[in-house]
Order: sequence, then structure tokens, then C-alpha cells
Amino acid sequence: MRLKVLLLGSLLLVSGILFFSSCDLDDDVIDLTGSWSGPFTIAGDGVLTLSAEISQSDSNLSGSAALSFQEVTQYTYTISATFDGDNITGTLVGVDVPPEDTYDIAITATTNSDGTQINGTFNIPQSGASGTFSLTKS
Repeated sequence: MRLKVLLLGSLLLVSGILFFSSCDLDDDVIDLTGSWSGPFTIAGDGVLTLSAEISQSDSNLSGSAALSFQEVTQYTYTISATFDGDNITGTLVGVDVPPEDTYDIAITATTNSDGTQINGTFNIPQSGASGTFSLTKS
């Protein structure tokens, strides 16, 4: 009887090891690290191009971003955001401009299931401007 229990226990242990070693537990993790770009549409005011270099560490997103018009950079930002599931919330913090012209941009967005598209909304509390953006990973 003892031998049967030992053999059954060993068989279950080996089966469990084989099963879990064949599972790729990272399949569902979305990595947003990389280069992104797309339209940044200000309601009632026009369209700029938003370009971003994003780094992801766990649920934290950081990096740099730039708003351009006709391929000329108008404003630069640092990225401070969090990523939870497929939801992103954060701020683009203005840099390289006089303080009176610096406008932080609050963002809320979602990603698609494979992490190659980000769609969201933004608002700029200092100016009251708002709109949408859509970024594609290159």
C-alpha cells in the first residue's frame, strides 16, 4: 500500500511539473515599452502628432513625448503614468518651455489586447483644452 501511495504521489508530482513547465504564464502580460506615434486631436483646434518613447517597469510607465505640427516639435514632455490591465492613467509633464507656457496634460487611455494600439482622451487643466489621441507602436 505504501508503495502505491509513493508511486501515485510521484506520478502526480511529475505530471504537475510537466504541466506547469509547458505553460507560458507571461502570455497575457502586455509590454508597452517602445516607440509610439499618432494623431493628437484638440477639440475644436486641430490635429498635432504625438510621438512617445515609453519604458515600462511593472505597472509604471515613463519616458518622453513630443507634440509636433508639420514635423516640427512644438512641445516636449516627460511621461508619468500607471498601467493596470489595459488601462493607462497619468500625466505628460511639460519641459523645455518657459514656465508660463508649460501645460501638463492629464491622460486616460486603454490598450488593445496585443499592446500595439493606445487610444485615449486628454485634458489640459490650465487651458481647458481636451481631445483624443490614438497611438500605434512602431
